[in-house]
Amino acid sequence: MLVAVGDTHKRLRNVAISLVSITKSKPEFLNDIERIAVQILNSWKDKQQVMFCEEARKFSFNVIIKQVLGLTSEEPETGKILEDFLAFMRGLVSIPLYIPGTPYARAVQARSRISSRVKAIIEERRSRNGRSCGVRNDFLEILLSVDTLSEDEKVSFVLDSLLGGYETTSLLMAMVVHLLGQSPAASEQLKLEHEQIRSSKERDEFLNWEDYKKMGFTQNVINEALRYGNIVKFVHRKALKDVKFRDHLIPSGWKVLPVFTAVHLDSSVHADALQFHPWRWEVINSINLKILDV
Repeated sequence: MLVAVGDTHKRLRNVAISLVSITKSKPEFLNDIERIAVQILNSWKDKQQVMFCEEARKFSFNVIIKQVLGLTSEEPETGKILEDFLAFMRGLVSIPLYIPGTPYARAVQARSRISSRVKAIIEERRSRNGRSCGVRNDFLEILLSVDTLSEDEKVSFVLDSLLGGYETTSLLMAMVVHLLGQSPAASEQLKLEHEQIRSSKERDEFLNWEDYKKMGFTQNVINEALRYGNIVKFVHRKALKDVKFRDHLIPSGWKVLPVFTAVHLDSSVHADALQFHPWRWEVINSINLKILDV
């Protein structure tokens, strides 16, 4: 999906949106996220220091692998996939020359092993469903029921889900922690919002989708971290026909790299653009609501 274009990309994107829409508000999905977060926090108890970015990567991977393949962090298969996945990630930024022993060659081999494991998990799930062992109705179950995707596309979809969520999600979480450390006021307001929501629940009761929807300031912090941190700095696009943009003509066939940073840090778009200020989104959100009401 990350490199698909045209109708193929549109079809895969529609499947992705549908899958996320179906699973994101499921209690099982939210409970898994909370359970994994608590598990990682508990692992810090006897540590004097933690590398938060690495812990965020661990959290992201465990959440994705649980949702996409139904695997927990304790299962041996998870460790094998993580090892190959890290080798694959290192090869993404290497020189694309297939020479045995190079990061690129190891990445190609790692991707092949991950694909084989994903196919085996898919076949095992199909076999279990055929034996009427109960349907989980999770992300993988829904993906298997999509008739518009071929077998290879489903495997590729799983790999893209791992790749697309692993690095960006962990970087965003690390950026949020870093920025909150420099903004005591934002950190305090975020803490109060969470404590207020938590106080309405029983001690061991999980948060539900309605609880998350009440986290308005939390969403503002996320939006501001995305703007200020520029996790994804640009995207690759190709003009399929001549495009006129303001006073410029982009000829058909030209490659275009829209740079988000240029907009995110533009003082004519965002006042005090070089400052981390989550409260700006309260104004932006209120303007958007007024536009919707018109």
